[in-house]
Amino acid sequence: MIPTKVEVGKNGNILVHTFDDCVYYQPDGKKLFSMDKAWSGTSESSAGYLTEEEFITGAESGVARYSLDGGKLVETIPYEGVKRESDEGTVLFGDRSGGICMAGEQGLSRVNPGGSLWEQIIDGSLNTMGMKSVYLEEFLAGEDEDYFAAFVGEGGKGLMLCRYMYDPDMSAVPPVTLTVYGLKDNSTVRQTAVLFQKDYPDVRVEVLNGADQDGNVSEDTIRALNTEILGGRGADVLILDGLPGKAYQEKGILMDLRDVFETVQRENPMMEQVLADFTEDDGSIYQMPARISVPLIMGEDPALKAIESLEGMKRYEGEVPLIYTSTYANMLRMVASIRYEEIFGSGTLTEEMLISYLETVKALTDQNHAKSMFTEEEMEKMYISNHEVPYGIYGSDSRFDQGLSGCGMMHLEGMFSVILFEAVLDKHPEARQDTINGIYFPEVLAGVNQNTDQPDLAKEFVRRMFTTEVQKEELFDGFAVNLEAQQINCETDKEGLSVGSGYGDYYIGGSWPDLERRKEIYKIIRTVSVPVVVDETVMRMIVDGAEEYLDGKISAEQAAGGIYRQVRLYEAERE
Repeated sequence: MIPTKVEVGKNGNILVHTFDDCVYYQPDGKKLFSMDKAWSGTSESSAGYLTEEEFITGAESGVARYSLDGGKLVETIPYEGVKRESDEGTVLFGDRSGGICMAGEQGLSRVNPGGSLWEQIIDGSLNTMGMKSVYLEEFLAGEDEDYFAAFVGEGGKGLMLCRYMYDPDMSAVPPVTLTVYGLKDNSTVRQTAVLFQKDYPDVRVEVLNGADQDGNVSEDTIRALNTEILGGRGADVLILDGLPGKAYQEKGILMDLRDVFETVQRENPMMEQVLADFTEDDGSIYQMPARISVPLIMGEDPALKAIESLEGMKRYEGEVPLIYTSTYANMLRMVASIRYEEIFGSGTLTEEMLISYLETVKALTDQNHAKSMFTEEEMEKMYISNHEVPYGIYGSDSRFDQGLSGCGMMHLEGMFSVILFEAVLDKHPEARQDTINGIYFPEVLAGVNQNTDQPDLAKEFVRRMFTTEVQKEELFDGFAVNLEAQQINCETDKEGLSVGSGYGDYYIGGSWPDLERRKEIYKIIRTVSVPVVVDETVMRMIVDGAEEYLDGKISAEQAAGGIYRQVRLYEAERE
């Protein structure tokens, strides 16, 4: 048992919270009963609290009330109507009138004693509660209809105490709304929204995304959004990750932001090559990544040489597969990413190139026995997953360490991602590390809708995304493009922080890189020069259309022809 929280109740009885339940003991240690609660993935916190007669905690479908007379479940109050992301970081507490309160990133909500209707007291998107750079540790009711919140920084460092009071003169909802839309929720956007909100209290920043509860985005969602935007509607600020930003630009939907980035370069300079990559020949700028992620590769020279072309990967011969096994979808995404210039560089995806691309993936999957989907038994045996990962690049450095693949790749989204990669590299002096063909993935691609009613506010929001104040935070969604923020992040020491990973008999562990290593990583980050922006709709067409070929049921020509016709139809719809 690893207690996540301990409380003392009536008569000195002790309630011990664990990851998935709570156990009630007498003071002499005799167990009385246990009560279920929602899973807590951290050993540092647990949502729930004791009253004189009850234990209140989070359950899968709502807030559970248990009687301390035998531990029987009294009722579950549904979460219906409450804006909430997950149970992680949620604090439950009671107020002086016996109401149940729930606080988290979404804000503060309350239900009256005996009631079931949640009322939102504080909207977290309007204040510090919604910030991604701090973590809520505790929330308490005060004496005068006020509340206190304790926040800590990353790694539990730093403490901030906030007091929230009702202001009768302040409007509950700001009169102006600025909408920011992306396909998926993003920490940099959330961080910017909260900081922007503090300086513009009369503007409500509404952050929306098209993902479902599992974080997936359907093709129908993208098509509906395209229709809305092409029809002259849509959000003020657009986060273009996974969207056809180039098509929006050609249609005149995106605003020229050159004046914004002239200010950025004057006040908070960003990486020159990233700025250049997204600046048109006439100097116009329609979209810009606020962060970038960078894939790295390790291996011996023959394997690293093979990655330099489709033909090289297709003809690679080694004692082990070049790439460790994964699903067809991940293999297709990975090859599309690392050979982006070769496949998509001409601006038009040709049928001939599709054939070459599919044949390369087929050669790789024949080597590593990839499948469209693995069984539970196969996943357990090989320690793999059917989950589609961004760009198809999962942490395969440990597979290289075990001698199961010719190279190991890691998709770096921050310095935390480096730890195990560097630990494996230390064990293999025969291997070297490098970028993968100089590519990087633009993250948090920001643009402004030409049809916005608030162009100045929208442009100011985008500018804020690139300031040191936002960029200096490690938010696990990519490396900062702001050079001052990179320097701050590089110099930030997390001494004592270590990470480990293991499965079966295998284990690898590493510690936070020392300053010299961190400098080397940022040197590498600053060399990348090839932005990879694959249209998600096109990628989905490729994944769906390639399965029968990879299973050996049709030819590469047949699969490529079917995919090509779909892509051409999709492109025609946007014209």
